[in-house]
Amino acid sequence: MKKLSDILEVVRIPPEETPNDPGVKLAWAMNSGKPFSPNALGKKYGTVHKKIGELDTGHHVYHMHDEKSDTHFFYAHEPKSKEAHVTLSTKSVEGGSNPRTHEVLMTGGHPNSTTKAHELYHHLITKHDKVITTNSQTPGGFKIWQRLAQKPGVHVQGWDPHTRKTIPLKNNLKNDKETHADEHDTYGGKASEAVKRRARMHLMVVKKHD
Repeated sequence: MKKLSDILEVVRIPPEETPNDPGVKLAWAMNSGKPFSPNALGKKYGTVHKKIGELDTGHHVYHMHDEKSDTHFFYAHEPKSKEAHVTLSTKSVEGGSNPRTHEVLMTGGHPNSTTKAHELYHHLITKHDKVITTNSQTPGGFKIWQRLAQKPGVHVQGWDPHTRKTIPLKNNLKNDKETHADEHDTYGGKASEAVKRRARMHLMVVKKHD
């Protein structure tokens, strides 16, 4: 797992300054912090925003698949304010419009959000049997996974893409010592095998089956 030392920020770019690409403008609309209607947004950009559930906080969970970029957007839409309080964009591992495994691209949050990103992740995993993976994290991203690891009904584990084997985590993400490595630690090919394994490790969270 690559440890990203710099916190990535979502820059609010006015729509008139975004590239003339429907997918980019659609992503901006969902991440702008401004109220919107999922149905109206879908009609404007020719996409389908499907309501797939609700969080305990009352947020409506929507899914949209941008076929051109093969990017999936999940978001927790607050029905009263009509704002997206949490957004999650992913790339599907299997491909298609309804894949099971999703690799995280970016997670965004509204400054006045009344729910948290890990709640959206938890809903997707436990209610829709999604598998969520990541191969690099900012400090904020790691905190999302730490909170998620404490939720019931899910199991977090490592995944080695070289051996294609899962890696049990002993400390359940209490810290990043067994899961993350700074990129400079692997320069020059002198890193130990343990450090190399941490550097290439992916994190994976799945539904826990009794």
